[in-house]
Amino acid sequence: MAQNTRFVLDMQYLDQRCTGKVEIQAEIASYMRTAEKSLPDYGFFLDFSGKDAQVIPPALIDGASGRGIMLGNIQLYYDRASVLFFPVSSWNRLNPQAKAVIEQSKTLYIRGEFVKGNARTFQRYGITIVDEK
Repeated sequence: MAQNTRFVLDMQYLDQRCTGKVEIQAEIASYMRTAEKSLPDYGFFLDFSGKDAQVIPPALIDGASGRGIMLGNIQLYYDRASVLFFPVSSWNRLNPQAKAVIEQSKTLYIRGEFVKGNARTFQRYGITIVDEK
């Protein structure tokens, strides 16, 4: 059974032009900053299929300064960060290199448990956990 969590992301952390907060329902969430990129990434793994399919909030799409798709992952670009959306089914199929980058996240929350960081770490980067199902 899927472990769905509702996250609230403060859009001011993405772009100074953005205001308000958006709710994202996901099974896995992360905040990462790698040496290869100058801006941080927020990553969310969503279940895009079935009667309870999770969706990308329209406010995130509308507020993005750029959009892209790479290897089936949806990428939204902002002035201060990028937001990446992955199908949750890809989590177990990720290659070792990609999985290593994700696991090097400053905060990583997988199906109801923090693997790295904690709720306070998420809050420092503008993410609040609302509830878990």
